[in-house]
Amino acid sequence: MSSVLRFGIVGCGGIVRKHHLRNLLRHPDRFHVAALCDVDEMSVRAASEASGAKPYGDFRGMMESEPLDAVLVATPHHAHAEPVLMAAERGLHVLLEKPMAITLDDCERMVAACSSAGVTFMVAENERYKPNFRSVGRAICGGLIGDVLAIRAEMYGRGDRANEPDHWLHDPERSGGGIVIALAIHRLDVMRWLGGPLRSVSAAFEAFEGKRPGIERIASVQLRFASGAVGHFLSAEVPAPPPKSGALLVMGTRGTIGVLMPGAGYNGPAVLFRPDDAAPTPLPLDRDGLASDDAFDAEILHFASCVESALEPHTSGRDNLETMRLVFAAYESARSGRVVELPSPLRRTKGPTV
Repeated sequence: MSSVLRFGIVGCGGIVRKHHLRNLLRHPDRFHVAALCDVDEMSVRAASEASGAKPYGDFRGMMESEPLDAVLVATPHHAHAEPVLMAAERGLHVLLEKPMAITLDDCERMVAACSSAGVTFMVAENERYKPNFRSVGRAICGGLIGDVLAIRAEMYGRGDRANEPDHWLHDPERSGGGIVIALAIHRLDVMRWLGGPLRSVSAAFEAFEGKRPGIERIASVQLRFASGAVGHFLSAEVPAPPPKSGALLVMGTRGTIGVLMPGAGYNGPAVLFRPDDAAPTPLPLDRDGLASDDAFDAEILHFASCVESALEPHTSGRDNLETMRLVFAAYESARSGRVVELPSPLRRTKGPTV
């Protein structure tokens, strides 16, 4: 394999056209977009014209015809497993958009297939590649706030597809659910990364009157970490969400760290609150190990470096299994009204390791 990764893209929707394709084309010394495919002819044509890549109507024909090194899979959620399994069978490295899948069985099959094939398998949880979130992880690992006692997070929006009633995100058979699996999963992944292994999950969802069943728009999720710390997460799609909201607070025995605080914007620094300080202290952004300040760019460059080094990605499929177990436990709890206990993970995953 040459130093330039020959990419095939499976799915040419908004996330690819807005972020991934642009970043792949930004680094011609690292990536070459050789081919792309989508069942939507207009989407694949637009992506092909923007990149010069050969268009295909399905991933099978693309993978069988093109000499690829890696694939980016960004299909609707329910259609993640098949292209990933085929890529593993053909020895191709895989960068997969979140969520990994809409069933735990599919998640486990993909992880097992990629492991058996010896290919890199990474899930695009881009918030783990943001310098401000990484500074929180670095501070926790360095003992700056002592033992973690509680983590509080939130994430709001209007619903990007509210005016597209036939979009696949409104179909639970294809999306797997609503705001939790489509958006909140990002922040839940960060909470799990910072807080460590989970012991149990409890959740309550609300769908709104007149909305399609199975598509939650408001979610409250309570976490109990193995360390004894507690967590709470609130996410909602509402007509008028607070602007640029999504605060994360980590409270410890010696202090508290906040990020995405009101007025700071999405990329504002984390701030440290300590008992004897007159004012909060901004923490330096943690760029160590990041090749870009753009999280989408940083994650794809990290993927390339893992392919080259054969090291496991920071957000590997194996690591992301624990996030998916958390997400599926939240849905189970919301359906049953009961607390859901989680199995102990195979290993500890906490703090920045990029």
